[in-house]
Amino acid sequence: MALPDFFVIGAPDAGTEVLHEELGRHRSVFMSEIPQPGYFLAGRILESGLDVTTAGRAGVVCSVWDKAGGSAGRPGCVARAGPGERSPVRRRSDYEALFDAAPAGAVRGESTPYYLADFTALRHIHELLPYAKLIVVLRDPVERAYANWVRMRLAGLEDLDDFERAVAAEAARTAACWPWPWRYLALGRYGTQLQRLFTLFPREQVLLTAHRDLIGDPAAVIRRAHGFLGVKLGVKLGVERRGRPGPPGTSVPTPPSVPAFPAPRLDPAIGARLRDGFRSDIALLSDVTRRRFDEWLVEPADDS
Repeated sequence: MALPDFFVIGAPDAGTEVLHEELGRHRSVFMSEIPQPGYFLAGRILESGLDVTTAGRAGVVCSVWDKAGGSAGRPGCVARAGPGERSPVRRRSDYEALFDAAPAGAVRGESTPYYLADFTALRHIHELLPYAKLIVVLRDPVERAYANWVRMRLAGLEDLDDFERAVAAEAARTAACWPWPWRYLALGRYGTQLQRLFTLFPREQVLLTAHRDLIGDPAAVIRRAHGFLGVKLGVKLGVERRGRPGPPGTSVPTPPSVPAFPAPRLDPAIGARLRDGFRSDIALLSDVTRRRFDEWLVEPADDS
């Protein structure tokens, strides 16, 4: 049986892709070739042996490959990774096959950044792999939400061309069972997410790091991750110091096949309103992690 020893579980748009790539450079670390297999997002279907799509048609889970697919809004639907990413691996045998090529003695890992927000997924991970190690990257929740919306717009998956309107639509979309990629605010409520996570996994099995550190000194973050995973330190890394991250919307990578569109800096007034909405969760996050995140409560300085 080949299953992962560790997971990079979130948050989306916080640098999990970088971690996946860089961790996989180590000869003693084997990362799944599919960077976001999403297997544990299939909810209570996982161990039934059913195909997730077929089960969705029966109303057990929602069809997430359409924004509001045929099963959307039905009782018991489970939000998963969404269109434009990668179709989730649905069967246990296919999931295990992702790790079959791991060299003997290598630690096996995968990264699905929606796991952190999905408590059902976390419960399934814990049921199957209670001793798995988890890596979490946290980013300013307002900046993360805006970057998420920009990414969805670039991919042609977000019809609303105004970020504030997209955020305002989140409650209705969630009620209609739109999947995680459109839940811009919910994905950033890390206090609630980590509080639930720690009811399942002990703190020593969880590595927390910050997006700002991954941008400012990625090599140091990767070395911490290597130590956490118990692999030899001092290997050549493919990342270099990148300097202070710019303001949201000022540097957006565009896939070659997707036309670029203007992504202006987030309106500070909108950012301030959203920060107020995150205030209680950030306080909870500080309590849960025993760390301070006061910088997330103020609008970043404009260095442009």
